[in-house]
Amino acid sequence: MSNKKTEPSLDDKIDDVIESVEQAAIDAAAAGDEERLASLTQEELIIEYEQQHQRANEFHDKYLRLQAEMDNMRRRTERDISAAHKYGSEKLIKDLLPVVDSLERGLEVQASTPEVKAMHEGMEMTLKLLLETLEKNGVKAIEPEGQPFNPDEMQAISMQPADNVDPNTVLNVVQKGYSLNGRLLKPALVVVSQ
Repeated sequence: MSNKKTEPSLDDKIDDVIESVEQAAIDAAAAGDEERLASLTQEELIIEYEQQHQRANEFHDKYLRLQAEMDNMRRRTERDISAAHKYGSEKLIKDLLPVVDSLERGLEVQASTPEVKAMHEGMEMTLKLLLETLEKNGVKAIEPEGQPFNPDEMQAISMQPADNVDPNTVLNVVQKGYSLNGRLLKPALVVVSQ
């Protein structure tokens, strides 16, 4: 058998406080009002009961509102914490994306000498490592070539006539876009068919 004591929940603590306050109020009212209540007529007692019953209902309503407010605050806090975990690195990642773009542009240059080829290979490995690290942290590249244009993820920089594709199809990706856990960080710059 376990000797662990379970912690009472927040609702249980609130209920205990309310019960103790109610009991204290009842005891105080009973001690101070015994003589007054004894002198009341039956009609006055009914009126007194109805007033106290109305006050109890008001307290109960306040309790329910407070409990709902606390539940909303708890859910809002959980949502904020979850968003902080998912998107906390957003600023850093946005600052790293131009580095990725620069490495990709640098790799477009053809290597002509052995020294440049070695540097080219080093840049390829660096880019690969950087992209893997970004992917592990929830970053996905948006490379929509051949797909229909989506203004939520892409920015069209020009339109060109094209015979063999449907209108509003991405012909060329000028610069990749990126998203972090489904949230757009940077739209893809694309050329779209007319």
